[in-house]
Amino acid sequence: MKSIAFIGPIRNELRDKLGWIANEWASTGLVSVVRGSTIEDVRKFDATCDWLIFEQFDAGLNHRDLIEASRDRKATWVQWWFDLIVRDGTSVGEQALFRQWRDVMQAMDLVLVKEACCVEQYKERGINASYVDQACPATMGEIERRGGKAFDAMIVGVNRPNRVAIAERLVKAGLRVAFVGSQATGGRSVPREVHSLPWTPPMMLPRVLEAAKCVISIDYRHDLNYCSDRLYLLAGTGSCVIHRGGGPRLIGVLGAGSDDDLVDYAIAVAQEQIDQSAMGKMARHHVLEYHTYTHRLHALGNILKRRGIK
Repeated sequence: MKSIAFIGPIRNELRDKLGWIANEWASTGLVSVVRGSTIEDVRKFDATCDWLIFEQFDAGLNHRDLIEASRDRKATWVQWWFDLIVRDGTSVGEQALFRQWRDVMQAMDLVLVKEACCVEQYKERGINASYVDQACPATMGEIERRGGKAFDAMIVGVNRPNRVAIAERLVKAGLRVAFVGSQATGGRSVPREVHSLPWTPPMMLPRVLEAAKCVISIDYRHDLNYCSDRLYLLAGTGSCVIHRGGGPRLIGVLGAGSDDDLVDYAIAVAQEQIDQSAMGKMARHHVLEYHTYTHRLHALGNILKRRGIK
């Protein structure tokens, strides 16, 4: 049995993504799990655990201390990026987050990134990178399937311009629209005709999403073939999901190749030309069969084995 230490801040349970992963991995009975958040924890667990999993920049440790501790490491060190590093353009080397974290990433045995198309660029810069995406907790609840939906469409995410633009188009098309998410700095105002709902902790999403005929996931970028974990979470609830972005093709999810496609799908669902319940059930089944954090545990083990890392 592998012993794994998760290194990162320990947050409120509803926001503790690293905690969801740790708990799910422990529940498999395949690994034992501990958690730490200080450089002292890193040194202690390096001597007693097989793997140390660092939560991207939120590990919150001093770079110099971390790099120094890595020089005599005994365990396998893995940094897992949940967020995009490549925010603009396609060059890894030009990204602010990359420049800030390059030295730490080079100290790791493996760095898990979201940008599958950029893995070779990381390797060219001395980083042993691999693509492993986020997932949906295996314990994600399911929406209650009932009639009388309050909304035709619900957009989930902060008010980025691309999401607000879709909300405007859906309202213009006569749909009842809700927007779920916090307000981003510099984000566009949500149209007054749209019902604004606060950010919802992921594990509480089913009770919110069940009020809509369909839910909409629009990624930060559409050109890197990546997706936010939002896609897995929404599909995992059993909602009828329309996705504008990249990532894997999920059975039951309506993949929109353009904004026009997205609007057309939303109208079709609102007019009940698409069986929202059947689509949602297929999507949930697919996510729970292939895209839980337990599946990512096996993926990580396979990557380390293929690369000859203990």
